[in-house]
Amino acid sequence: MTSPRLPNECIYDILKFLKSHRSTLYNCLLVNRFWCKVTISILYANPFKNLTHKKNYKIILNFILCFNEEEILKLKNEFEQVFIIHDINLNNNNNYKPLFNYLKYLKTFHFKIINSVISNWIKYYLNLSHMHNKFYKKFIPLFYDSILIQCNNIKKLNIFLDGDHDICYKICSNQYFISNLTNLNSLDLIIKDNETTQQFLGNIMNLCTKLGGLGISFKPKYSNNRHNNINYIDDTTKEKLYTLIQKQHHLELFKLSYGDILLYKILFPLLEFQYHTLIYIEFEKIYFSNNYIFNELIKFSNLKYLKFSNCEDALLDHQYEILNLASFKLKDLMLIDLDNFYNKIKLNMIKYLGASLQKLLLKGGIPTTPILESVSTYCLNLITLEIDTLSYAYHLSSFSYTGDYSVEKQLFKDLAKLPTSLKEISLFYYLCNPLVSFKYFLDNCHVCLEIINLNGSVNSLLPLEVILNYINRCNNSLKFLGIMGSYNDLNDDELKFLDQIKAKEVIVDFYSVRNYDDDDFTV
Repeated sequence: MTSPRLPNECIYDILKFLKSHRSTLYNCLLVNRFWCKVTISILYANPFKNLTHKKNYKIILNFILCFNEEEILKLKNEFEQVFIIHDINLNNNNNYKPLFNYLKYLKTFHFKIINSVISNWIKYYLNLSHMHNKFYKKFIPLFYDSILIQCNNIKKLNIFLDGDHDICYKICSNQYFISNLTNLNSLDLIIKDNETTQQFLGNIMNLCTKLGGLGISFKPKYSNNRHNNINYIDDTTKEKLYTLIQKQHHLELFKLSYGDILLYKILFPLLEFQYHTLIYIEFEKIYFSNNYIFNELIKFSNLKYLKFSNCEDALLDHQYEILNLASFKLKDLMLIDLDNFYNKIKLNMIKYLGASLQKLLLKGGIPTTPILESVSTYCLNLITLEIDTLSYAYHLSSFSYTGDYSVEKQLFKDLAKLPTSLKEISLFYYLCNPLVSFKYFLDNCHVCLEIINLNGSVNSLLPLEVILNYINRCNNSLKFLGIMGSYNDLNDDELKFLDQIKAKEVIVDFYSVRNYDDDDFTV
């Protein structure tokens, strides 16, 4: 009897979970024709993301080979000598035609990232560093003229209208490109108050009516100080932004970036029709000069996710009290502050919105004692806590040389007092003395954790014995242990403790940890 087969739809849904594991997807290409076709559609939905090795920049050539005969002829006429030198054959015959038209699978179009990949392709694949700018300025318009015509499946667009004026203008006036945006689901605009911005907004404001996510990063042209960027939006730009926002009826994600919050005071009243649909709001590099925005924020009854990234404020503590009237029950709160100067925002968000929180991310500087005490006091339903200080590691590097572990000790002392509801903790941290620190934390922790993630740099043995003792004390509550490290570096004692941990039916992964996925929340 033949074994049962999974329906094709199930295979596709399973493979989609591997979108961030490109090496695994490459193996899936070789299973059979169907798997190959499905895997290609996933790989090329967002193919420019996280390309770091120079051989990956060859992806530009894969797209060029999908161009028609006339488009390829334009490139050959312009760059024939370069292509000959690097043995790039663009002859329009079946020997060089790709098996798939990769362009039709492209769903995410992030212009700044694509421009960066093209730039690196020129520098490192074509080895044209000496004439990079000249080649780049000629190649970009030809490449986009061809690629934008065939990309008819774009769902997510990040467009940088603050870049090269000529290139931006050509993109914004490309009617093939504009007509392919009717099914756009996510739009992230990085704009200046200029003619190009007004033209693009005019082209899409009545066309893109199905947005689920909208991000606006507004950089006024008269001031470099974001504290002073308040009143420099042209009336024409205002009107077109009004129309774009008012046309949306199912907006779920909204993001504002840069400037004084008064700059966006004109936008928030337009979201009144989204009071019941918005579930995610993000503020990035916003200066809160007054609490107007919080008066509007409390009206979003279904808000579940809230993110503050490198924001500043000039508010007094009592001005945050309006958050007591919030009509929503927040599920996830993300607080990112790479300078660690503006703890007031963190403290008040945790204080007034922490009661319903299930997940909290603290990224940037080392969480202070008042912040972690606020978590213990106000976040009594918290399930997941993630602390990421890797970006702040230069402040910790001196500890390993001086032997001063006071900051690290205080952090783990505070962590031991976390609410008993906690089930998962992730620590992305450069540790000076992991054995001592984790021993103190786990020996004094009264929380029965199910997931522990450790991701950072350690300069001594892994605390596997400490973790094993914790498992025994907490009635085998731990189910998953993620450690970014090398299994091959373990000594005999550590291997013995590891075997005992696995015998407790704990899944141990040395190569990955569970954490916030940026793709889950980006506009």
